[in-house]
Amino acid sequence: MVIIQLILLLLACPWSQSLSNGVGRTPAMGWNSWNFFRCNINETLIKEVADALVANGLRDAGYKYVNIDDCWMEKRGADGEIQPFKNKFPNGMKAVADYVHSKGLKFGVYSDTGNHTCEGYPGSWGYEKQDAQTYAKWGVDYLKYDYCGMEKTTVSVRTSYETMRDALNATGRPILFSLCSWGSGQPHLWGQEVGNSWRTGIDLFAVWDAEQAKRLKLPSFLQPVSTAIKQQEQYAEFAGPGGFNDPDMLVVGLEGMYPYGIVQECPEHIPGCKPGEYISRDRWGRVGGLSVTEQRTHFAFWCMLAAPLILGNDPRHMTTSTLDILLAPEILALSQDVLGKQARKMWADDTAEIWTKPLSDNRIAVMAFNSGEMTRDIELLFSRDLSTESKNWERDVPPPGGDACKDKDRGCPGWAQAGECKNNAGFMLATCPFSCPEGCPFSTLPAGSQATAVVRDAWQREDLGAFTSRWLAHLVEPHAARVVTLKFVEPADAAAADARVKQDQEQGKQGSRSHERGAPALKTKEVIKEGDALQVKAASQNQSALLMSLKDELQVSRVELIAKSSAIAALKAKLKQQKTANDEAQQRLITDNRALLQQLKDLTAAEEQQKKDAERAPDKVETPDVLSTNLGRMLLASNVVMALTLLMVLRVSGNSLKHVKRGEYTE
Repeated sequence: MVIIQLILLLLACPWSQSLSNGVGRTPAMGWNSWNFFRCNINETLIKEVADALVANGLRDAGYKYVNIDDCWMEKRGADGEIQPFKNKFPNGMKAVADYVHSKGLKFGVYSDTGNHTCEGYPGSWGYEKQDAQTYAKWGVDYLKYDYCGMEKTTVSVRTSYETMRDALNATGRPILFSLCSWGSGQPHLWGQEVGNSWRTGIDLFAVWDAEQAKRLKLPSFLQPVSTAIKQQEQYAEFAGPGGFNDPDMLVVGLEGMYPYGIVQECPEHIPGCKPGEYISRDRWGRVGGLSVTEQRTHFAFWCMLAAPLILGNDPRHMTTSTLDILLAPEILALSQDVLGKQARKMWADDTAEIWTKPLSDNRIAVMAFNSGEMTRDIELLFSRDLSTESKNWERDVPPPGGDACKDKDRGCPGWAQAGECKNNAGFMLATCPFSCPEGCPFSTLPAGSQATAVVRDAWQREDLGAFTSRWLAHLVEPHAARVVTLKFVEPADAAAADARVKQDQEQGKQGSRSHERGAPALKTKEVIKEGDALQVKAASQNQSALLMSLKDELQVSRVELIAKSSAIAALKAKLKQQKTANDEAQQRLITDNRALLQQLKDLTAAEEQQKKDAERAPDKVETPDVLSTNLGRMLLASNVVMALTLLMVLRVSGNSLKHVKRGEYTE
């Protein structure tokens, strides 16, 4: 009886169907036409992009999807089937899909939940089943599904996407389903049951922060990269294999973008613009763009966040730096890790952040991100930032002292004298414990058991060694992100790891010497040929000494660079304060000058009036004191001249400030 009641209860409950397409277990990787080409798409372009993905190695790195965005559909036929523009795709969409497939790639298209797309072309409202069957017939592997044209409907966001999900499932073809409601309807709460990814916010634009967006007067539906990153923090728990948060397509490789929309403030470069007016892309022109450092950080964040990696540039024309970013194998591996975890921010101060991401092989990815405007060190503390993971690996460490209190570089005394113990504490902590005024306790390990981990640089693809209690990212540039992977180990394994790193470094030095210094390398070869072991050793020692000298010079240069950067920043702040004071003084002088001029004008007018009155009735008007009147006018005129002179001095000073801003000022 109980079993029958349970069955009836289950039948009475609403059944939530999930997406069963068998794809998208890791974040999708590919390309989309929208960011760069907008509606300027055609069959030839798509084929050329497919060829480029193969030729430049992107396909083999995992970028499989070639996706056509909006503007491909012209109308529906008499039978309701969606039809592409004949002049853009003369051979039809299946022919394009076949070509893409022949290159070992996958093919994607775009549609919309409403009766029209965001650019005004036919949407899928009421045609979901028919469109899904058409896509399957063409060989479509990916569907981006937008959310325009839904202003008058009462259907929920989730229901509109579930309708297409069910239609796609019914085709039997595995089609990756990308939801694009821009965060409307809270798709992070139900996206795992409906799609393979879901947009969490508005469209991404190629600017770094809100200040840049404000200066460009961008429309409110476009957001900078750093804003999108901050937004992702709250969604980490909802991502996992088969379904991922989507902060929008990548803007790596874009030198700028073409905004459009209604503006509340008019950009200065657009003539005749009025607030509240719609500005087209052509009229606005290309603006924005990220630095190479910002593009690296943007890409690393998308990989750490397990976000879809959909390129938005032109793959036919890419710089070496763009390809270096997009093809970085160990950074890409973080994106495609089968555990599917999204990184979380574990610690932050005013200008630095630590993000961590668990990986499937018991490693942890760590990002040290400098969100500020000055180069700085960023420290990862195992007990603070990896407390759960490190706890099981804590072991007793030797008491402080011994080698821990020795300086590790002969430049330490000079750096300490220059104030680097305070200004660059992280670096000095690891390198110069003896030279700093705090002494040995400044650099010793915390009391008690500590965890040890082997750390590897994911960008450089090299092991950094074993670290106990902490790891320090040295000299992280503004907006840059250091990415490492670490694995906790026993102390004995740590020693072996350090030995391997030392061996690799020695081999790297040998290779570097052979490559960079041809004459010594040639000499070493000759010595080896003669079999003179002593000369080989001597040559090696000489070259090692030379390398150490170069390393010392580099460290000194780095410290000097930081010191100069700090001095420049202080000078800029001082000049800014001086400029503000000068501006205020200049404004006061202008006001006083106007008052003096008005007094002079009033005095002159009064004198003229007295003359006129005297002419009318000379016996009734007292003769003015000409001497005092002239003296008053002279004093006023003198004050005016002094005010104007001071004003000119301030303006000259202002011009000097402008030269300082341009970097032309020298003491």
